[in-house]
Parts: sequence; C-alpha cells; structure tokens
Amino acid sequence: MIERSDSDAAVIGIYAAVVYDVISATNSSPQTTEINAGARAETLMKWVKLGLLQAAFFVGIGVMAEPNGKKWRPIVGGVLAMILLWCQYVHAKNAGLQSDEPGTEEYQRYRYPVGNRARLPHRQKEVTLMKDLIGLILTGLIIAALFVYVRNNYQR
Repeated sequence: MIERSDSDAAVIGIYAAVVYDVISATNSSPQTTEINAGARAETLMKWVKLGLLQAAFFVGIGVMAEPNGKKWRPIVGGVLAMILLWCQYVHAKNAGLQSDEPGTEEYQRYRYPVGNRARLPHRQKEVTLMKDLIGLILTGLIIAALFVYVRNNYQR
C-alpha cells in the first residue's frame, strides 16, 4: 500500500509543472503548431519530443531524490503532464495538416502546397490516426507498468 502524506499533492503538482515548464522552454504552443503545421510540422514535433525527453530527465531526478514510499509522486505528476501535452501537440499537428486555413508564417518553400496543406487521402488519415492511437496505448501501458513497478518496489 502507498503511504500518503499532506505533501503528496504538492509534489505531484511540482513535477507536472516541471514538465510544462520544460515544454514551454523548448516549444511554441499547440496553437502555433496547429496554425503552422503545413509549413513545419516535422520540426515542431521534433522539439516536442526533445522537450519531453528533457522533462523525463528531470522527473527521473525527482524519483531518485524522493524517499522510499514516495517515489511514485514525480512519476504520477510528470507522466500525466507528458501524456496530456503529447496528445495536445499531436492533435494540433493533425488538425493543422488537415486545415485549409493559412498559417501565420511564410517561407520561400512550403513543404506542402499553400491552400491545400497536406490533404491526406481519407485512408491515409485513418492510418495516421491509428498510428497515433497505437502510440498512445503503448505509452499508457509503459506508464502503467512503471507505476506498478514503483509501487511494488519502493514501499516502506
């Protein structure tokens, strides 16, 4: 059984905030990702991934610093924030690529034609959505396994 204290919520919140702060430092907002996905979706998502890796590093430090029986707190806060942010950015990218609205950035060369930004055939949209969904499910399973491992191995 996990031993609880008055500081549990605060520590969970701190590690969620750490993830949001790291992402803020490395990325534009999901809104910017959606608006400009037609011009630079790959680059925007690269920075989301790098930000999540950095955030995971800080959460890992938090896990090591927490006392036995409390190591689950950074994992819960950090991983929850990572999942929520990943879902927001993936949704923003996909919505932006499917939109006919113009972006706010102009370049000499667009990766996708202006006015018809990455119009994927219907079948390809379904495949992309399935890949995103499978990735999210696998991430959830990994997180659940980590939570069970921490719960079983770091109790007092």
